[in-house]
Amino acid sequence: MAESFVPRPHTQKNPQERPPDTPTMEEVITQRLLAHFEPFFFSLKDESAKHRHHAPSPQTPQSHFFLTIGAKKLEGLALLRQHQAIYGVLDDLFAKGLHMLRIKVVAQG
Repeated sequence: MAESFVPRPHTQKNPQERPPDTPTMEEVITQRLLAHFEPFFFSLKDESAKHRHHAPSPQTPQSHFFLTIGAKKLEGLALLRQHQAIYGVLDDLFAKGLHMLRIKVVAQG
């Protein structure tokens, strides 16, 4: 089943208006990463407001995120491989409005 979500432009009066049962980009990212990595630590922060005036930015909220994650599936992997594993789970979202994902992987303990 394909996921869908509604990007909410900054000009929209009520950013909470969206069809019922339609997850936000943040919810989709969270659901996918939690299901795939089963992390012992997870934090996802929307940083879109910091980037909305940058020329290549899509000018929509929920396009720039900072992910901090700790998961056994990522332990022992080189930094590049950790990022590739995370991007692999979210790859199709970049065509749907995700513009930037800043990643910090933490170790347990």
